[in-house]
Amino acid sequence: MSADACVATPPASPALPPASGLGTWCDRSFRAALVEPDDRRSLAEVHALRFQVYCLDRGFLPATDHPTGEEHDACDRRSLHVLAHAVDGRVAGSVRLVRSQRTGDLPCEEHARFTDARADLVDRGAAGEVSRLVVHRDFRGGPGGGARSGGTPLILLALYRRLFQASRAAGVRWWFAAMERPHARAMAGLGFAPAEIGPGCDYYGPVWPYLFDLDEVEAELARCQPALLAWFRTV
Repeated sequence: MSADACVATPPASPALPPASGLGTWCDRSFRAALVEPDDRRSLAEVHALRFQVYCLDRGFLPATDHPTGEEHDACDRRSLHVLAHAVDGRVAGSVRLVRSQRTGDLPCEEHARFTDARADLVDRGAAGEVSRLVVHRDFRGGPGGGARSGGTPLILLALYRRLFQASRAAGVRWWFAAMERPHARAMAGLGFAPAEIGPGCDYYGPVWPYLFDLDEVEAELARCQPALLAWFRTV
């Protein structure tokens, strides 16, 4: 996934447990939650992490444009935000879903072209873009980590779980995302098989636009990973 949607691509790793055990292992390492609109402390942690990753670690955005030490943009007010902490309380990662109302109003549409007819059939009132998915540098890498990490794949799983729950509660059926192909393959391996809906583009690096139909995701998980689906549905 692009830096706007995912700074750290989850690597395939033989150290990961079978999908049926991923939820249990994830819960031992991370806690993710939907951020309420009036939760100023959690929102500040989201925006400070985005500043750290986008402005300082990666240099995608000028730090001077964000003198408060928090990265914001115009899409935040129409987004669902999810924040993950390690079990020791450290901020680990965050993601948002930018809600859509009409064709052309998602951030990825400024960079990507949707050439697949499936994109035109999406009810934009029940759609959004998975965006600003970032992982703190202490937690990037495989399971057990980088220098002090708890494993990027598990953080992403924790974040996606809560974003999935928040999306379903909000009546969202479709996710748009700009992703690197290895990330799309990793998602498909968990039962989250996206459709590639357009040519590659430069969106904080080379990425392709994808579409997730959450109805299809649930049906596929029920067929091939029922234990993982049960965990995804557990609040």
